[in-house]
Amino acid sequence: MATEIALTGLYGDVKDEATFGEDDYWAGQIGASVDFGAFSLAGSFLKEKIGEAEQDAYTLGAAYEIGLLSMSINYAESFNTEQRPTADFEFDNPRNIVVSATFALMPGLTLDGDVAFIDNDITGGPAEVDDDEGVVGVLQLGLAF
Repeated sequence: MATEIALTGLYGDVKDEATFGEDDYWAGQIGASVDFGAFSLAGSFLKEKIGEAEQDAYTLGAAYEIGLLSMSINYAESFNTEQRPTADFEFDNPRNIVVSATFALMPGLTLDGDVAFIDNDITGGPAEVDDDEGVVGVLQLGLAF
């Protein structure tokens, strides 16, 4: 069993202070993963501030490797989202699920695929978007030297 813990932080300046209310940007994220042989579990927590807008978010994920195939599923959700003061809308806990798989075709060559299910509802503003959902997929060949 292997365990990893990571802590990251960012700090910067927002160039459009008038839109975001102030010019500070910072974010901090802590995450951990635990491996049980071919199976892994992971999660993280994020706190982020862009000008006067703030959000908290978390992620959860699971992965499994069997032979030449590796698969994973990941979930992410933002909560406590406070939009910038000039915005006339608010996000309603945006979230997504991503299902991924990689198949090793030969050494250095993989077939990779991802499908993301996105739910990005907003409230307020000129029109409420209560059913803003989407699906995005990608299939690619990966080449490593």
